[in-house]
Amino acid sequence: MRGSVLISLAIALAALHMIAPDHWIPVSVVSARRRYGAGRTALASVGLGSAHGATTVALAAIALATGELYPALPHLADGISIALLVAVALYFLASSAYEANPGRFEGASLAASVLPDPALLPLAFSSIAYGPGLVWALSAAYAAAGAASLALVASLAHRGLTGALSRLSPRAVDAAIAAMLLATAVYVYVAG
Repeated sequence: MRGSVLISLAIALAALHMIAPDHWIPVSVVSARRRYGAGRTALASVGLGSAHGATTVALAAIALATGELYPALPHLADGISIALLVAVALYFLASSAYEANPGRFEGASLAASVLPDPALLPLAFSSIAYGPGLVWALSAAYAAAGAASLALVASLAHRGLTGALSRLSPRAVDAAIAAMLLATAVYVYVAG
């Protein structure tokens, strides 16, 4: 694969990934509960999306550095991605028992928008052959596309769904997050 194709795939992956409810629903629910306007919702979304991009790039950097030490690691990228997705889903299922406190809900739910995304790992491993410049370009493109996509989706949700979103129970949001993560793990397993 050529470098430009990998970067295009990273941008598409980030944009599509942020459409997943586990990212924009928590932002929208918290925004509605706190009565944020559209501008503040978009700004918070960009911040959360940027943090998500940064943690994802950090995860990829750690995986790539570890891959240098353990040459078989790039071949295990799908398995690592699945394990991380399942672990985070289980965290959200377990934490839903403690969601009675709205402040705790907001922190736990927003964590989904900040936690690293293991879906970037296979692309990061594929970009190694093209040198560190492409790895960094791919990472930057992924982070920027994710932040912009989350802001766009959360802003659209804010305009049309804030009333309904503010009434969602914390447990329902956590269940949706867990289901989305588990579905992604199944997809990676089947498509991998």
